[in-house]
Amino acid sequence: MLALIFGLIWRRRAERSDRIRGGFAFWGVWLLTFGLIFSKASRIPHTAYMASLAPPLAALSAVGVVAASVLGTVTGSVPEPTLARVKELVSSGQLR
Repeated sequence: MLALIFGLIWRRRAERSDRIRGGFAFWGVWLLTFGLIFSKASRIPHTAYMASLAPPLAALSAVGVVAASVLGTVTGSVPEPTLARVKELVSSGQLR
């Protein structure tokens, strides 16, 4: 959710046809729609719930990590040891 919120704030002044902003909107609407539906319907099995929420959660998580990495290297606002540790965990297969 943080990646969605900060991503939409980050791209708020972009053109309407901006692909990154469109991606945030697409994955965010998907996540919020299914999250609201599944929170109200308690008779849906857990596997269906997770299968429907996995794609937007994965996409927004990936965008958040990439955006933090790019913004951190450009502005220096994200601590480098943290980014280095995330890259190390991803390359070793411990963080998927």
